[in-house]
Amino acid sequence: MTAQSAGRALDPAVEQILARVGPSLHADLERLPPEQALALARPVMPVAPPPADSRDLLIPGPEGSTLPLRLYGEADDAGARPALLYLHGGGFVAGTIGMDDRRCAQLARDTGCIVASLEYRLAPEFPFPAAIEDTCAAWAYLHDHTQALGIDAERCGVSGSSAGGHLATGLCLTARSRGLPEPRFLILTNPALDPGLSTPSYTEFAQGPFLTRARMAWYWKQYGGATVGTAAGAGTGAESTWNPMKADLSAFPPSLVITAELDVLRDEGEAFARRLAAAGVDVVTDRRPGMIHGFISVLPDHAETQAAMQAMASFMRKHA
Repeated sequence: MTAQSAGRALDPAVEQILARVGPSLHADLERLPPEQALALARPVMPVAPPPADSRDLLIPGPEGSTLPLRLYGEADDAGARPALLYLHGGGFVAGTIGMDDRRCAQLARDTGCIVASLEYRLAPEFPFPAAIEDTCAAWAYLHDHTQALGIDAERCGVSGSSAGGHLATGLCLTARSRGLPEPRFLILTNPALDPGLSTPSYTEFAQGPFLTRARMAWYWKQYGGATVGTAAGAGTGAESTWNPMKADLSAFPPSLVITAELDVLRDEGEAFARRLAAAGVDVVTDRRPGMIHGFISVLPDHAETQAAMQAMASFMRKHA
């Protein structure tokens, strides 16, 4: 679907993205040999130098791993600053800290916060719940090194995009039970939250225009094994973090959920926001019209992206 979606003419900028990507996002990865499917799901991205106001760390992760962490914004004499742990997207199988440099640097500039972007371990080599464990390790690291990083431990939040949204909710669900500081706020953009793949937007946009239902089914399978569509994940006993749509959300912090109109994940994000509201959580839902999955990353200069960025910055300033 390239010219229209659900009878709607696509934004010219979206059309350009679809033409540039071509048919690769619509390829049926389930029918390909695993190595070929992974190669297609992990396109080689140009490596750009990190922003001038960023610095890279290697932090200890679970099971002796080492995790890259990129910090945006500099501590200064004004005192400790609020912080945001950011988790990139990529369907649990792809993505790097560099893919959202612009988003993280802009949020740091616009809010005065320290933004920390984590490069977590990827599936299928490291299936569920490895990436959530990495997220918890990075969260603990930030709180264990607040003085060195110039961070105010009482003013830290978490944000995730797409697959990263799943990890951000996993942190919110596990922080209290593990005795970790609880996030002060949560920001989700196009979050992947429901492995059931059954919302109306999964039917409406099953063939795109950008992310497809088949691609999401393949992503969930790589992440959790053959448990797509079930409540329990990979036999880990971590059911609530596998499917946060079924979890107790009453302890969640104030939350902002940003969705895209032409996205298979649209309805699960908005349903999650409704569940948060029903649990008594202060939540704001922001649907960006005419946008596709991942629009903040692939259309950084678009007016809808900048509106979403302003919404995130305003939310952070209010709740940090």
